[in-house]
Amino acid sequence: MSLLASIDLALLVQVSADPAPSAGRPLVNLLGSAVGAFLTTLVVGAILIAVAEEYTLGKMATVVEEPLGSFLYGLICLVFLGLVILVLVITELQGESPRF
Repeated sequence: MSLLASIDLALLVQVSADPAPSAGRPLVNLLGSAVGAFLTTLVVGAILIAVAEEYTLGKMATVVEEPLGSFLYGLICLVFLGLVILVLVITELQGESPRF
């Protein structure tokens, strides 16, 4: 199977409204998600380069010049996001009244 055919298959599975055909095929689901994430990243990157080329190139240079600082910044943001989600889930669970 060629790469293009496998990408088309993965996109068809991801766009499909009926989840039943791929419900028992986790590899197809994983590939569809990976292709979707790749295409989304590609489109967003192209838009960023088209709209703010100097800013994007500057940020790319910073990542290359300071990899540890960039990694730590991303890690701190990821931990903070996790804490925010945890707080929102706890807040939502406490505010719910039992439904019988």
